[in-house]
Amino acid sequence: AALDRAVFTDCDLRGATLALVTPGVLGTSKEAAFIRCDLRDTRWDGRDLFRVRFIDCKLAGAAGTPVLEATVIERPDLSPEGDGSQIGTARDVLRLWAIDPDARPPTPPPPTTHAVSYDLPQAEADAVMEELDRQRIGYSKRMFHRDGELRFELSVHEPIAESRLYVAARKVQTVLDDAIDAGLSFEQTVATLVTHGLTREEALQAVISPGSIHGTLAFRS
Repeated sequence: AALDRAVFTDCDLRGATLALVTPGVLGTSKEAAFIRCDLRDTRWDGRDLFRVRFIDCKLAGAAGTPVLEATVIERPDLSPEGDGSQIGTARDVLRLWAIDPDARPPTPPPPTTHAVSYDLPQAEADAVMEELDRQRIGYSKRMFHRDGELRFELSVHEPIAESRLYVAARKVQTVLDDAIDAGLSFEQTVATLVTHGLTREEALQAVISPGSIHGTLAFRS
């Protein structure tokens, strides 16, 4: 059963099975609340308890391992008779559910995409978005005005395995960083960029405003 936003007050659910029969099908309980309910000997295997609240509930004998996220457990009654003689804590309930309250969270999986942001005038942004759509690369956009000009901030979410955009967008910045570290003059920096395949006009633009040329270079590569 899906229990999203349901509120159970003074309900006798003793011995009920709230475990999932089929993971991922209906078994959500987003923002549900159990208030002063008898939940002794209940089963919770796989039940999604996102933002679920358990307030003053009887939970002795509760078992199974649910999925917890922002779950609230207040003043659980862990007495076998449900007489309030053994008020526990949220940590005690986690142990009933075979969850180690002191366990370190699992290491998140490595990212499968990275974001590259471009600040582009409208004409360039239109071309970049067209190419992104053609390559089926996800992105988000935000329009804003600067000095009376309509510009676009594009955030590209490119698969790491297909990093052509990322490599090209970073190429200019890497060259510029190396030029600064080497103490090159303005003209020497421009000349260095030209040796990396830029036209002189693009090199001048890159030195003056590096972010403005990243999108064009990325797709040209």
